[in-house]
Amino acid sequence: MTDESLQPQQSENNDVDAKALPLPVGSASKTEDGKFEVAEEEKRLTEKVRRIMMSESFSGPTPHPKHVQQYDQILPGAAKIIFDQFQANAEHQRRMEERQMVIQERVVELQGRDNAADSSKDQRAQYLAAGLVVFGIAAALIFGYMKQPWVSVVIIGTLLVAVITGYLRGKTKDDAQSNADNEDENDAEK
Repeated sequence: MTDESLQPQQSENNDVDAKALPLPVGSASKTEDGKFEVAEEEKRLTEKVRRIMMSESFSGPTPHPKHVQQYDQILPGAAKIIFDQFQANAEHQRRMEERQMVIQERVVELQGRDNAADSSKDQRAQYLAAGLVVFGIAAALIFGYMKQPWVSVVIIGTLLVAVITGYLRGKTKDDAQSNADNEDENDAEK
């Protein structure tokens, strides 16, 4: 074919006759109207997209073996350095976890000791309060027997106020403690 045969034929009104264009044979890459140039450009873009879309993933504590080999080619001994670092880091992590476990065990032990001390302290306070209530009732009965009812009423009233106040204080301390424990648990979860 000659260059003249690739030229589009024009009609009398200078419009290009699309039917008159010759079809390319083989690997013609460019014509005057640019249709084949666009097709080649699309092929190149498609190939680029294919290359861009290819990816590789590897999951593990160390790099992919192929990458380790490439590191070793770039810097001889790099693979040993990478694995030595991995082992040192794993050892450090285990030591830190062991230390954390020892600390947690010690905290639990101290909390148990504090709870036991608080329990015995509360038990002594309850025995003392019960003794005072029994003594107060006995005193009120004695004064009632001695024909002094107003003293008996004062003693019984005082005992009731003390018992109710002690109960309510213990109740509010328990509520405050449980609220503080709940807040500590919520902070630990965050």
